[in-house]
Amino acid sequence: MCLASVRAELENALGRSEDPVDADTHALLQKTANLAHHHHIGSEEGLFEFGLSTGIDSRYVSEGRDNLPGKGGVYWGRAVGHTHAVGGTVFAEVLGIEAWDTSYNEINLSAGYEYEVGSLSLGVALVYLDFPAVEENDLEASLSAQWKLRAAGGLTTEWVWSEDTGGWFGEASAFCELVVHQNLTLNAAAFIGTNGGYVAEEHDGLNFWECE
Repeated sequence: MCLASVRAELENALGRSEDPVDADTHALLQKTANLAHHHHIGSEEGLFEFGLSTGIDSRYVSEGRDNLPGKGGVYWGRAVGHTHAVGGTVFAEVLGIEAWDTSYNEINLSAGYEYEVGSLSLGVALVYLDFPAVEENDLEASLSAQWKLRAAGGLTTEWVWSEDTGGWFGEASAFCELVVHQNLTLNAAAFIGTNGGYVAEEHDGLNFWECE
């Protein structure tokens, strides 16, 4: 299955400590067409960074499917904080999603931990999802890994389990970055996903590929 969407995004970092945080916030697997950050920062204890971002997606695409088929796209906003602690990076994030053509909204509250060993980073996270319009909620647990092959590219994978469905979803990707100018960076990524009861059964198995 191949889906296409258009996205516009505005991001700014706020509340930084006096000493700069060495952050590689490569946006992979974002929930609105894969909304989620990797929060890699430097090795100094006590550094903290807080960021805000907002954007729109012409379609709400995740897990290889359009979540709102024929019902337009979504606005979204995110607040995230991360700091170096316990030998790695601890982060917390709040994500809000609102559809513009139908009655649908979503609030995600997440917390997690990432640890780096050389060019490999491993992460775990818990996410509480609330759907006010339909009065439903879910709890998800995820495991992720990222391997940087070079400074501008690498491989990633993420596996998510849902308490509500009792199923899982896995995704793997390859990405690269091209710095055109200090204020302009081009990103390219290719994804492949597999479903095991996380979404409807007709999507089970290798169910999609995607290029960004």
